[in-house]
Amino acid sequence: MANHRWDLDPLLEQLRDCYAKEGISDYWPAEAAIVRAALEGIDHHLPESRFTPEKVVGVGGSGVVVRLRDSLFPKVDKAIKFPRPVPGKVQLMTDMLQKEIAHLADLNHPGIVAIHYYATLDNVSGYPSLPFYLMEFVSGSRSLDFTRAVATDEAGVRHLIRGSAEVIAYLHSQPPSGFAHLDIKPDNLLVTDNGRPVVIDLGTCKRLQAGEAHTIVACTRNYARRGHKS
Repeated sequence: MANHRWDLDPLLEQLRDCYAKEGISDYWPAEAAIVRAALEGIDHHLPESRFTPEKVVGVGGSGVVVRLRDSLFPKVDKAIKFPRPVPGKVQLMTDMLQKEIAHLADLNHPGIVAIHYYATLDNVSGYPSLPFYLMEFVSGSRSLDFTRAVATDEAGVRHLIRGSAEVIAYLHSQPPSGFAHLDIKPDNLLVTDNGRPVVIDLGTCKRLQAGEAHTIVACTRNYARRGHKS
């Protein structure tokens, strides 16, 4: 591979800090080199000189998001998302992101992040294959931070709840039998600078199939409601 064009060292320092902030710093030594390889691969795949990494947006249980400056549209930043190389779960993380890409490509709603481009890269060290996608960058705050902000009044909270419910209703209404997000929680609800709620992270989303009695789901344990035994 030719010399990479992005300056990755600052990004990797930010990622290390994000891992620590999220309480997963023990994973960083095992994942750092693979994350670097992923960024190098994406760097070389995207059009030369058009995109420049700005900062790490976040690290979750299954993915990494980095904000990019777009020289072609300098007033509209983008972001990339690719799967975290979690030891022993790389294939699962890869499959989840592939599903998220498929769902985002099939949906069109102002409360769901818009996907602009996606690809799958081969021969990236540490991955069986590396899916990633390019999306609009949502400038705003996590819903929990928004509701705790001094400037947020009761009307703002009602707008957040109503708007989030409308997005979920949109997912449930999609033909032929709807989508279930399955991981609605404060971290997966963003509020834009103009107050618009946006639902993110569709990696656990499932297309509902008529007649299915059982399915395998992934979720965040603290936000999953336990079933009641009769």
